[in-house]
Order: sequence, then C-alpha cells, then structure tokens
Amino acid sequence: MHCCCCCRYRALNVQAGCHFCDGGFEGEIAAGRLSGRSLDKFTCVALAGVVTEYLRYGQAEGGVGDVAQLDGLLRALQFTQKKADGQIRWAVLNVAALLRRHVSLHDRLAAAMDRGASVGECIQLIEQQLAKEPEALAPSSVVSSGSISSTVEASSGMDSDR
Repeated sequence: MHCCCCCRYRALNVQAGCHFCDGGFEGEIAAGRLSGRSLDKFTCVALAGVVTEYLRYGQAEGGVGDVAQLDGLLRALQFTQKKADGQIRWAVLNVAALLRRHVSLHDRLAAAMDRGASVGECIQLIEQQLAKEPEALAPSSVVSSGSISSTVEASSGMDSDR
C-alpha cells in the first residue's frame, strides 16, 4: 500500500534534509580542525539527496538547505571558489558512482521507508546487502577527493589557498 506525503502528514510541504550526526566530526569542528576524510564524508552526505533526486528524476528541486550548510562550511574553512567547486564536483561524482553501484539496494531501501520501516530496519537492510557484496566494503570503494590536505584548520589561521 502506497501512502503519499500529503495523506501521511496532512501537508503538501514535507521538509526533508540532512542532519550529520557523527561524534568524531562534531569533535573535529569543536576543536577547530577538520580532517580531509571528514570533510569528504560530510560533503558526500550533504549532496547525496540532491544527486539522488537528479539521477532519479532528471532534476533536483530539494536540497537547498543542505547545499547552503555545505557552502557555509566551505566558506568558514576559507576555501576559494575554485577549491570549493572542486570539492563539490568530486563529491557529486563520488555519490553518483556509489548510487549507481548500489541501485538495487537503494530501491529496496526506498521501498522499506515507504512502508514505514524503522531506522534500525533500514540499517539492517543496508548491512545485510553490503555483507553479500564484499567488494563494497573494500577500502578502495570510497575514493578520497585528493584535493584536501589531511587536516584543514577551521580558524582564521588557515592556509590561504583554501
């Protein structure tokens, strides 16, 4: 049984978005130092919804808040426009590759969410599917942007090329 957002929530404008819950990431931000790996993960997560929407429907209407949050972080890290564009370009390509590689899992996950599965059930679905695909868990399955130094400082004393 399919239930649209309007029926389920009695509203036409359901707010979607991304909240990055990662203790290590939050600790790095609080300390004023952000690793390139953490920035890469955050960038991919922030853009995943927009990339998904574009791949599925040929256009992306949502994700404005996620992109604004990412833009704010890159500005706070004093990235130049060229550096920010490169980080975003890399993340879009990486997310698109991951989504294409796991399209059947993505479809199953969407169906589970549509029928009201809990977060725990969704995580279990992902873990079970990835356990069947050992290459998906290999370290080389996620590519680093390579354009980020190992640590960027989130303070006024940052490198000028960011």
